[in-house]
Amino acid sequence: MINLSPGPAPLPKAVMTAFSKSISNSDLIHLSHRSERSQAFILSLKTRVRQALNLSDQYEVLFLSGSSRESTQRIFRDLESCGKGIDHYVTGYWSNWASTQSQKTHTPAYVHVCLNETIDGIFLENNHALPVIADVTSCIFTTEFQSQAAIWYASGQKIFSMAGFSLCIVDKHHIDSSMSLCQYMVSNSSCVTPPIYGMILLDHFLEWLEYQGGIKWLSVQTQKRSAAIYSILEKKEVSLVSPGKRSATSIVFHGKSPEQNRIWIEQMLANNVVGFKNHSAVGGMRIMNLPGLEQGAFDKLLCLLEALA
Repeated sequence: MINLSPGPAPLPKAVMTAFSKSISNSDLIHLSHRSERSQAFILSLKTRVRQALNLSDQYEVLFLSGSSRESTQRIFRDLESCGKGIDHYVTGYWSNWASTQSQKTHTPAYVHVCLNETIDGIFLENNHALPVIADVTSCIFTTEFQSQAAIWYASGQKIFSMAGFSLCIVDKHHIDSSMSLCQYMVSNSSCVTPPIYGMILLDHFLEWLEYQGGIKWLSVQTQKRSAAIYSILEKKEVSLVSPGKRSATSIVFHGKSPEQNRIWIEQMLANNVVGFKNHSAVGGMRIMNLPGLEQGAFDKLLCLLEALA
């Protein structure tokens, strides 16, 4: 089966194999999160994230339970409780949803963006006058960000871990002592019991990423694969996102008619390709070009795309 699901999405087989072998023998899932062993693991995982993303000391790495939606709401509540309003740069479905979660303000202190819109197939990384809060759920670790942010956050189920676990990276200069995120910062993400399964899975993902060559390697692979997919689609009668806005991890397109969309989706299902149908909010088709798409599956996918008529 070729799984193009946007999330939960498949992780690299090597990551899942390592996770399966380690989890049955791991003492971490049975120990108190305040134990010396657990605290050492959390610190080690923070260091690994820092190294992978090349973060400066001004950033703190936090491990949270919950989805990216919950992270969005948590961050907005924290900032608004300190009197800091939020503006929104709306580029698609998820940034539009986020814009409904904050109070209206005429004096924003931050701007929220969704760098990669999975439903719309749009990637935009623009400079903004205000400090940025960025949802990077579907592009983190796959690209080297060209701009800085006050807060980055991502749920784990698309790229680096599992559902129910989120990564949050905050600039310490933007965290007030009254904010809930500050409690995570000063407690080593241990103010509540942390999502240890998701964290162990992230650790194995980062180990795999380091072995492969880090973000530089994954960024190159992601761009090469997306270029190959777009090249095939450009030869067909489909509607694509304009080149300057195209996502490398979420490739969205529409056939010349709803009937063609239906036929192509059925053809892919007949060839054991799942997740090809895009979200109902936009329609059309979608190819998730994520790290868990193994090379053999990717090669077969290209052949199937070529055969679509």
